[in-house]
Amino acid sequence: MKTNSLLAFVLTLAALLMLIGLVGWIVYNNLSATIYRDPEYCKHFSVDLKPESYSAELEVGYGKLIRVNITNNGFEDTFDIGFKGPDWIATRPLKMDLGQGKSEEIFVYMSPIVGSEGNYTVAVFAKSYCGIEETEIKIKV
Repeated sequence: MKTNSLLAFVLTLAALLMLIGLVGWIVYNNLSATIYRDPEYCKHFSVDLKPESYSAELEVGYGKLIRVNITNNGFEDTFDIGFKGPDWIATRPLKMDLGQGKSEEIFVYMSPIVGSEGNYTVAVFAKSYCGIEETEIKIKV
């Protein structure tokens, strides 16, 4: 077999494998989306958020970390984690897969900036296709 023929064969084989992989990925994602979007599946949505503290007193220039326990009481689900509040707050992780009956921790880090003195309410949430759960943390800077 000539070098050009061998190269053409290898490139054709690689392209075919990539195409098979792409089709498989599309089928898998559509199938999993169908399963999670089933109304019967969403009837079992149940998640609890429990912060280690529902309030915090902060000083400008100093940070504080509050852990929030998340427990999935429903079927296995994927949650987007976030918050509603000032931009000097961050949550991690941003996304979480959690099996039925499993618990993990969400970390809420707060570090107020100059000029942010006052009282705030931060809503930490876990959101999936089926629903959203929030808990509030009161902050005094």
